[in-house]
Amino acid sequence: MAFQKIIRVFSFITIILILSCACDYKNDSYGNFDEIIVIADSNLYLNVRPQVEQIFDRYIYTPHVERSFLLNYQTYERLGIFQMRRNLLFLAILDGEDAVSKYISNALSEEVKNAIRSGRIFQIFHRDFFASDQMAIILCAENLSDLKDKMKNQADAIYTELEDYHFERLSKIMFLRAEQKLLEEYFANTMGWEMRIQHDYFVAQESSDKNFVWLRRLKPDRSLFVFRQKASALPDGEEWLINLRDSITTQYFEGDSVEISDTYIQRINFNERPALKMVGVWQNHKLLVGGPFRTFALHDPNKNYVYLIDFQVTAPGKRKKPFLDQLEVMARSFRIRG
Repeated sequence: MAFQKIIRVFSFITIILILSCACDYKNDSYGNFDEIIVIADSNLYLNVRPQVEQIFDRYIYTPHVERSFLLNYQTYERLGIFQMRRNLLFLAILDGEDAVSKYISNALSEEVKNAIRSGRIFQIFHRDFFASDQMAIILCAENLSDLKDKMKNQADAIYTELEDYHFERLSKIMFLRAEQKLLEEYFANTMGWEMRIQHDYFVAQESSDKNFVWLRRLKPDRSLFVFRQKASALPDGEEWLINLRDSITTQYFEGDSVEISDTYIQRINFNERPALKMVGVWQNHKLLVGGPFRTFALHDPNKNYVYLIDFQVTAPGKRKKPFLDQLEVMARSFRIRG
């Protein structure tokens, strides 16, 4: 794992990249942020498609089923058409006879190929491969069985690496225009926390004790709220988080409630703090509306506050994950002052 990190951090100094242009300047990548162009031999892809889908094609309930990333398979012959897309995935067998495997094998140094043979390297992430703001992922193993096993065993690590870059790239695009610096400064000075706020969001409600603020953006309807309450630690178990969110949304959102059967809670690291992340579906049975939400819960031991950063989307008939991801970029920028 440490060797893989060194490879990533130093942008694969030992890897020989075959690029169409040797100059430093590269045109911008384009296309959907959550689309992955899969480049592989057709027979190889047929064999490993279940493992690829296990990694990238995860279900998200909104409450309709959506995919975390959209897979778009293409043959090697069409690489020139799709090489400027934002996400590329190459699947290869070291010393394989198909065109993609030969391409990848020729692109790697002997040092890296030996590391693949010994099992020290499997997943290679390279930024700006053909274009700027592009991520190319190379999954290469010595044989088909090894490729399948490593994809299965390293699925979460591969997914997390791409997801983190996905949010980093979204952040770069989102705040190019009209970031609300004055509103950010107001929250920092009056509430003791910082968060980047995209254009067009407005304060829909704010409590007099400065413990709750609701940000909203319309067309489609997006909401993000920050709530805090005194607590010496994050409570044990997980039911408290569902109950606390329900109590807040009952008070401020006319009775929204968590659909427990479509919701799960993870223990995560949030900006170097232990935290909980709740992902699920909310419903308002009175208003007959609903949609997806995500909640981060974390504790500040310096001031003994528990914070909830929560966001949700109402967008009937539209794909909701892109809006959720933009809200998550804002939520991930949350920092406690002092």
